Amino acid sequence: MYSMGAIGLGIVLSLKDNASAMLDKVRQKITGLSGVSSEMIKNFQLGAKNMLLGVGTMAAGAFLLKAAFGEPIEAAIRFESVMADVNKVANFTTQEYSAMSASLIEMSKRVPMAAAGLGEIMAAAAQAGIAKEDLEEFTEDAAKMGVAFDISAQAAGDAMAGMRSIFQIGQKDVVLLGDAVNYLANNMNATASNILNFLNRGGSIGKMVGMTQQQIAALGATFIDLKTPPEVAARAFNSLAMTMTNASKSTSAAQNAFKALGLSAPEMEKAFREDATGAILTFLDAVKKSENPVGILKDIVGQGFADDIAKLADGNEKLKAALGMVGEQSKYAGSMLEEYEVRSRTVENALQLLSNRMEALRLKIGNILLPIFGALVNGVSSFIDKLSNLPTPIYAVLSAVIGLSGVF
Repeated sequence: MYSMGAIGLGIVLSLKDNASAMLDKVRQKITGLSGVSSEMIKNFQLGAKNMLLGVGTMAAGAFLLKAAFGEPIEAAIRFESVMADVNKVANFTTQEYSAMSASLIEMSKRVPMAAAGLGEIMAAAAQAGIAKEDLEEFTEDAAKMGVAFDISAQAAGDAMAGMRSIFQIGQKDVVLLGDAVNYLANNMNATASNILNFLNRGGSIGKMVGMTQQQIAALGATFIDLKTPPEVAARAFNSLAMTMTNASKSTSAAQNAFKALGLSAPEMEKAFREDATGAILTFLDAVKKSENPVGILKDIVGQGFADDIAKLADGNEKLKAALGMVGEQSKYAGSMLEEYEVRSRTVENALQLLSNRMEALRLKIGNILLPIFGALVNGVSSFIDKLSNLPTPIYAVLSAVIGLSGVF
């Protein structure tokens, strides 16, 4: 088997022979032109020969590096592109960029998510306005959420950034909310990803009416447990919240419906403003006991969501249980990390960690070679650009003689 050095030498010699053959044609072509001295021909030959051999050597060097270290170089190129996405928003200094790149590679050795995936989370966080001093912590927390909830890196980063923005909370609180989501998902027929979906859709209105993040998550989990899709559940909740907030100004049909439930619309509005969660439970209890829940709800919230809220009223005990699950922090705190640790011990994630460590080694080698490879590629590109900018007469002669259009 030929060594890489022998292959490289063969490439260079081949380029040299081809250059000599092409330059002989150049000499023959130019010799036929009038007013061209033998000294001019000789100088032209020497310059062109050196130029072609120079670009040939650079091209051969790039080929050899790519052939010998293809995987490390490709890994470094991919990771460089991901970090560029982060840096275009975070504006790292050179030192910060190097430190953050190294940190993500090290993180991938302990979190079963590829360095590029971690970089995607960090890019989403930077885009969402997370301060650069918080990016590393955010990325690791989001990666663990992704593993715990069995969702993609991108989805985990988007969900965590969304919850921070909607509820205006810091990293510790968003992790605690993730704990609540995980605890609810483990104890109800609702996936963590669907509860996150509900939180991102219905969180703003819930926060506006004074509900805690955990209470909103419990409400969403109950809707989902009752087979209401998260997007529909969020719209139904928004409709109910807006109706209750303005109950005293509702239609006469709605006010009569409240009376049929044994409730006063103005009193219901006041109760909702003081304790939204308690008022919802009172309202749902009354709806469940009524003879015509769907009919009454049509008058209060409209036909579009009457069925969904009627279903929630019928499952009101589930909502109370869900609220109880997240009523005390000690019940759910640390739940997401525990889930992550369980999942990270699977063979699948053990293989991912092994793959990440191998990728880290490739990146270490690739990051050393990438500047050299880039310089070689840029050198060849620069030569082609200069060649394209030659005066038309010279370019025409070269094209005719050595077939530049076919070579380049």
